[in-house]
Amino acid sequence: MRITAIENVKPGMVVGKTIFGSLHQNLLNTGTVLTNKYIKRLVDLGIVSLYIQDEYFEDIDIDDVICDQTRLDAGNFVKDVMENMRLGKGFEPKECKKIINSLIDELLSSKELLIKLIDIRSVSDYTYFHSVNVAILSGIVGISLGYTHLKLQELMVGALFHDIGKTVLYENISCQHSQVEGKPHDDFNQHPGLGFDILKKNKDLSILSAHVAFQHHERYDGKGYPRHLPGSEIHEYAKIVSIANSYDLLTTDCPEKPRIPFHEAVEYLMISAGTVFAPELVNQFIHCIALYPESTIIKLNTGEIAVIVMSYKDFATRPRVRILTDKNGQKITDQPTIELINNLTYFIVKVVDDFNEGTN
Repeated sequence: MRITAIENVKPGMVVGKTIFGSLHQNLLNTGTVLTNKYIKRLVDLGIVSLYIQDEYFEDIDIDDVICDQTRLDAGNFVKDVMENMRLGKGFEPKECKKIINSLIDELLSSKELLIKLIDIRSVSDYTYFHSVNVAILSGIVGISLGYTHLKLQELMVGALFHDIGKTVLYENISCQHSQVEGKPHDDFNQHPGLGFDILKKNKDLSILSAHVAFQHHERYDGKGYPRHLPGSEIHEYAKIVSIANSYDLLTTDCPEKPRIPFHEAVEYLMISAGTVFAPELVNQFIHCIALYPESTIIKLNTGEIAVIVMSYKDFATRPRVRILTDKNGQKITDQPTIELINNLTYFIVKVVDDFNEGTN
C-alpha cells in the first residue's frame, strides 16, 4: 500500500489502511473499494490523504504498533471524556487505566517499536486521535527508557489528556498548531493550567499525570508557558509529551496545515533540541521513528524514482529501495532492489508526493 493525496484518489481504488470516523465506528475499513460517494464523503470530512492498495506496492505491508480496534476504543474514550467535561461531568479513572493498559500491552508485545504509519483522521475527530497518538508516541519513548509499568501509566495518562484543558475554553476543539507556529493567543495559553486543575481533582490519578498537562508547553530554554519553567524544572514526562505532541501535529494531515514528511519533522526536532526540547530526549525519540517508512516514494540522486521497501532502525537514512522509474521518468518493468547501506553512491534527494509525479 501507499499514501496518496485525496485529489489523486479515483473510484475503484482500494483502501489500504482503516480510516477512523466518529460515532464509535470506523469510517472506511481496509479493503473497501472506493466509489464516488465514498470519495465525496472523505472530502466532506476533511480527509486530506489516505492509504490505498497498489499493484506496484502489493508486497509492502506496514505494521502499526497498535491495532485498529484498540486505537479506535482509545479515541472514542477520549472523545467521551472531553464531551462529558464540557457538560461539567467527570470520568471514570478505572476505564482510563483500562484503555492505557491496553495500549501498553500492545506496545510491549510489538516486535519492533518503530513508528512508520501516518494516522488518517477526520477533522471532527482530529483532537481525540491526536491525543491517542501522543500517548502512543510517549509510551514508546518511555519503554525505550526502561520505564516501569507504573511510570508508563503515569506518562501515558498525562499524554492522553494533555489537552483536556481546552474543553473549558472551546465548544469545538479543532486542529491546533499554535505551539509550532509562534506565540498563541492568551486564551490558548490558559489550557495547560486548566488541564492541571481538572486532572489533579481526580485523586485516583497520579499528580504527575496532571503535571504533564500543566507543563507540556514549557520549553527547555524557559521561554514556554504558562510558567516559563527552565528545563531543569520541567518533569521528564512533560518533556517527552512536548516532543510527541509537536511531532504528531507536524506529521498528520489537517486542512489548516498539511503534514510534512517524517524526516523533515525529525529535522525540526533536532534543530529545536536545546531550546524548545530536551536534547537527550530528542535523541531518544528520533530512534523510535522511521525517517523513511515503507511505501514512501523518493527521488534518488541519480534522478530515479524509487519506493522504500524496508527501513532500518539503526541505519535510518539508508533503507532498502525498489527502483520504479529511470532518470527520465520512464517506468521500469524489472524494478531492481538496492540496499542503500551497501551502495554509498546512492542517496535520497527528496520525498515525492505521489508515484505519478515526474513519471511517464
